[in-house]
Amino acid sequence: MIEPLDKDIILKYASSPGKILTVENHFIVNGLGSAVAEVIAESGKGTKFKRLGVNKRYGQTGSLDFLKKEYGIDADSIADAAMDLI
Repeated sequence: MIEPLDKDIILKYASSPGKILTVENHFIVNGLGSAVAEVIAESGKGTKFKRLGVNKRYGQTGSLDFLKKEYGIDADSIADAAMDLI
């Protein structure tokens, strides 16, 4: 759980430009992306939304650069995900 969560700012950005991308360097379940998704879903807005982060049940070990690339949270992957939302 993320407390405090600024629902007003999430809704502001859900309305304009209407696209939200969250990125977190841990498991995406019950993280920032989940909290933002709940706010968007409860608002009834049809906002395009994507969350990036660790999506495998069991993590791996390796260098930070390797892990960022492996889980799609390196700079190139974030830029690609943002472009996909546009």
